[in-house]
Amino acid sequence: MTTESEAVSMNPKRENQLYAGVCLLAMLACIGALVWTVANGLYRNIDGLLLIFIALSLGGVFQVVLLMIARSEGWLDNMPVIGKKNRSDGAPPAAK
Repeated sequence: MTTESEAVSMNPKRENQLYAGVCLLAMLACIGALVWTVANGLYRNIDGLLLIFIALSLGGVFQVVLLMIARSEGWLDNMPVIGKKNRSDGAPPAAK
């Protein structure tokens, strides 16, 4: 029989996936607000400009949180880095 604390506890990996999903959903809502603002022509007045600014700000915050989650989970380890060459043999680069 499980105790209440065991039943309520969540796997940390699963919890981070849930946080990442919430961040993606919030970012999609911000993108939707931007598209809606431009499609309705609200960008021509101060209300639309403020809505665009708020959507970009919130989208940026959630993007940073998603990046931090991805880094801590190791989701970015296999992505190529510009300027870094992959060496499969593990040897240090030769000196010129």
